[in-house]
Amino acid sequence: MSPIELFGWMLSLLLMVSFIASLIFISREPRLFSKSEYDSPQNNNQNREQKGKQFY
Repeated sequence: MSPIELFGWMLSLLLMVSFIASLIFISREPRLFSKSEYDSPQNNNQNREQKGKQFY
């Protein structure tokens, strides 16, 4: 095998492995990376409820 063929096989193997890993990563259940992502929608909901209860 010439060096360019060997490089091509190694590159295609690397791309195939990374593609399979990305499919596995995407198919997993979504997870929150930080607690702030979970808290912010709840805080917005509470703020709307408080604004609705205010009298002008």
